[in-house]
Amino acid sequence: MCSVFGMSRQYKGQVDQYKRQIEEQKVKWAGQNNIWNAKIGRYNIERAENVLAFSRKVGAIQRNFGLERDKFLKQNEGAFRALAQQTKGLSTGGDVAGAYGRNQRLAGNFAEGARYANMMRKGVQQTELMQDANRKLLSMNNKALERRGLAPIPGLPPVKPRAPGMLEVGFTVAQDVIGLATGFGNAKEALNIS
Repeated sequence: MCSVFGMSRQYKGQVDQYKRQIEEQKVKWAGQNNIWNAKIGRYNIERAENVLAFSRKVGAIQRNFGLERDKFLKQNEGAFRALAQQTKGLSTGGDVAGAYGRNQRLAGNFAEGARYANMMRKGVQQTELMQDANRKLLSMNNKALERRGLAPIPGLPPVKPRAPGMLEVGFTVAQDVIGLATGFGNAKEALNIS
């Protein structure tokens, strides 16, 4: 009968080990969740900082383009005033005045073309700067996401021990009885008891 009690003690030991493994898994999972929550918090802060930096960059780009636009408009206004001042005293008669007026118009047209070309270049530059700012924002957010990583995946729970079945207990009892009978038979033979 010792082995039946041994089976019971063995099963109780397995159950205790199982409970201990479950508790260890809970502690490990709580630690992994704490680390994950810290990574999520840091990721949210980094992403918000990236968006703020992007907003500041876009604001600076738009401010610079606005200043260029204002400068362009002021130059156009100044060119118009200068042209109006120059043409006010010109007479329409004679070759000298006509040639002078035509030269002034050509010079004004070249200056206007240069101003418009400069404005076009500034517009292209603004587009390139905006695209660069977008790329940097995406890159920084990707780096933050890379540092965050993926959520932890819980491991499989330990295998729950199975209690010995009735058949196993019956075989064990039968083995114990056979062992006792064999022991008695051997003792009887050794003592020559009939």
